[in-house]
Amino acid sequence: MRAGYRADRLSRPADAVLWSPWSVAEWMDARTREHILHAEVWSSQDRQWVSIGDEDDLDQLRQQNFVIASKGDSIYSDIYTDANVHHDLFVEAVTREQCIHDCAPDPANDDGTAV
Repeated sequence: MRAGYRADRLSRPADAVLWSPWSVAEWMDARTREHILHAEVWSSQDRQWVSIGDEDDLDQLRQQNFVIASKGDSIYSDIYTDANVHHDLFVEAVTREQCIHDCAPDPANDDGTAV
């Protein structure tokens, strides 16, 4: 399902409700690690082979996702596995008013997730 189907995704119950940029970055990181392709690819910009899916790459992705979530923006990511299977990951940024599912934060839970 592509980014153009945002309304469809928002109408379904969320897999997780995340309240902080770090919880978004950590959620994306965990799912990325489940599926990421580990490979060497040629970077024409850098004119050298670079690793994808290694710790440096994952750290950079986590930081980028944190920055995006800090701005209140949605994140759409596609990931290929070592078996060349495609996965889409979506984090939809919504306001409290747009959240139609169980979106109340759990005051006892300080990890940035809802009940």
